[in-house]
Amino acid sequence: MIKASSFGGLALLALTACTSLPKITDRPPLELAFAPKANGFDVSLANPSAYERCVESESWPNAAGWIHFASDVVFAEVDGERFSLRERNVGYCFGGCQVVRIPPNGRVSAQLPYGEFPGLASPAPHNAKLTLRPTETPCKR
Repeated sequence: MIKASSFGGLALLALTACTSLPKITDRPPLELAFAPKANGFDVSLANPSAYERCVESESWPNAAGWIHFASDVVFAEVDGERFSLRERNVGYCFGGCQVVRIPPNGRVSAQLPYGEFPGLASPAPHNAKLTLRPTETPCKR
């Protein structure tokens, strides 16, 4: 009897902990920042919440600065002219791709080389603006 009630209490505690996490839509937005550097844009994504957050790896730059088919959602603008990110096929992930994990109150960083924006001057002018829309997804263990 004691074992059964202890197990039930642990199960209830675990269920409560899982259900207490806010939905993605209830969390503060991720904060994107960028800075033009000599070879490319340094980008960072900050998580201002107390919970781990995840973005799809296909929507965040990989080590080469590539993003999977992202010319519609990643672009630089200079004086009203738009320079889309080069289309890249980063491959198919069997069983689903890994996510980019951002710890509570943490940040992830990457670089987007200017060479990935055909026609954009290198280095980019100081008035260049970058649009990057990473896709948040639930974190799974």
